[in-house]
Formats: sequence, C-alpha cells, structure tokens
Amino acid sequence: MCLAIEYGTALSETINKIKKDHEKLKKLVSECDIKVNQIYHDIEINNLNAANGFKKYKELQKALRERRVVKHEYASLTHLLRTFDVNKVEGQIHKTMENTKKSEDSNQLYRCGWNISIEGIVGLTS
Repeated sequence: MCLAIEYGTALSETINKIKKDHEKLKKLVSECDIKVNQIYHDIEINNLNAANGFKKYKELQKALRERRVVKHEYASLTHLLRTFDVNKVEGQIHKTMENTKKSEDSNQLYRCGWNISIEGIVGLTS
C-alpha cells in the first residue's frame, strides 16, 4: 500500500477522534455544570446540620474538581482544533488522498505483476 495513503488515513482518523472527543468533553462540561448547580440548589433550599453540610461540601468539592479537569481538557482540545484549523486541514487531506489514490491506481496498473513493494525495498513497516 502507498505510504501517503496510510499516513493520510491515520491523520484523518486522528482528526475525527479529536473532534469526537471535543464534543464529548463539551457535553461533560455541561453535565458537570448541571451537577454543581444541583448541589448549590440543595444547599440553598435545605437546612443542613453540620454533618450533612459537610457531606454537601465534600460532594461540591468533588464536583468542582471534576469540572475543572474536564474543562481543562476541553479547553486544550479547543485550542488544538483552532490552531490547526482542522476543518480546512481535513478538506486538504481528503483532496490529497483522492489525488494520491488516483495516482496509486494508475501506478499499480503499470507495476502489475512486479511483486515489489516500498516496504520490501526500504524496510518500512506500516
């Protein structure tokens, strides 16, 4: 197989994974916000004794820490997506892959029956 096609496929799969994880983290940030607001609401409307108040404090602390971790990852992926302008890069990869596949197809017709591969010549592994 053509190395350019393998690398292009890997890049495309990586971009899709980044976008998928970004959306997943966006939803998680929202879920964390809802959880924190629910705890605030519980604290606001209930008269808690010291023990229950401390339990709510620990629950809120955990929820806020989880939110911070998720939000940091979300921000990092957002920065990555913006830095590489992945929609533009994804389009360029797709166009390049189409052209490379056309070239590879015509080259395969020419080399038909040779039983020689780039991996065998230079020892590259896919």
